[in-house]
Amino acid sequence: MKCKTHTFVGVFEWGTALLGQLKWLHKVSRITRRLYPGLGTMLSAAAAERNKDPILSVLRDIVNTERPLQALEISSGTGQHVIHFAQALRNITWQPSEYDRQSLASIEAYRAHYQLHNVKPAIHLDASQPHQYWGGIQPESLDLVLNINMIHISPLSCTEVRLLNYFSIMCP
Repeated sequence: MKCKTHTFVGVFEWGTALLGQLKWLHKVSRITRRLYPGLGTMLSAAAAERNKDPILSVLRDIVNTERPLQALEISSGTGQHVIHFAQALRNITWQPSEYDRQSLASIEAYRAHYQLHNVKPAIHLDASQPHQYWGGIQPESLDLVLNINMIHISPLSCTEVRLLNYFSIMCP
């Protein structure tokens, strides 16, 4: 009997100590999130890292850097591209968008971390819907619409609607 009681007391003490450590970690986590809002929520995609520079190179070749421009990135994913492009092309005000809620949170974490003034808050955008449902994007308000890595993974209806919407939202 003495052995079983001793074991139970040991497990209880161990559990209490573990609970204390978990409370401490939770407190540190809350403080860290307050000090560094983007920490821990920025998703990273290897493909985005690999292709961000080649895409930027193409953008530099085709985009006018002499005047302010408005751009919409459809399906911004993790937020890696929009931040990379915004750092390099400061004359463009970027509007990131995404359908997936977890990716929206990641984009916002990147925005909070990098604090770029030319990146607007991400909007929820369902590309299968008409542009009137695209988070307030006004007709003829954009100079550039960028859509990377979506056509091959989305239904054909998204591509069809998206192309029709581009004509409505692009500046003449």
